[in-house]
Amino acid sequence: MLSKTSAFIPLEDAFIGARFLAGLPSFLRRGVKLDEAKLTVLHRLENRQTEFLAIARKAIYPFPESPYRQLLKLIGCELEDLEKLVRQNGVEDTLRILYRHGVYLTVDEFKGRRPVVRGSACIPVDPNCLRNPVSAARVPSRSGGSRSAGTPVLFDFAFIRDCAVDTCLALHTGAQDG
Repeated sequence: MLSKTSAFIPLEDAFIGARFLAGLPSFLRRGVKLDEAKLTVLHRLENRQTEFLAIARKAIYPFPESPYRQLLKLIGCELEDLEKLVRQNGVEDTLRILYRHGVYLTVDEFKGRRPVVRGSACIPVDPNCLRNPVSAARVPSRSGGSRSAGTPVLFDFAFIRDCAVDTCLALHTGAQDG
């Protein structure tokens, strides 16, 4: 019976499942405590400029097919320009500036339902090009799919842990308010 079932599992899915199972025990052994969650959020805030630029360096600028890279190119924003913007304005204001210049995706653009149109430029979006290329995706899932069959999404354990940190703090705050 197992041999018949495995014939229908795409090889990529089998690799994702194997990576998931290999990483699961160590992930489950390490729960999130309140003190660790507080320190993690403080670290995120203190290092947001460095982390933002690291993501741009590793996951956007090396990939010409990235819609974000194409939008940045449309406005003439090379990595050095982005670094200067962040140093001068901080992450939040830099994101506002980029948004005003058209560097954003609507939900329909993000899901690949319609191309990105900025001025005379038209960029078709393949949702696969939006996946973080440096993420160790381990957990396959789908978006809600209220208007369609849903979009395949891959999570990694780092993302799930970040969500656990946020949830830990939210639950603690809720307990304090209640």
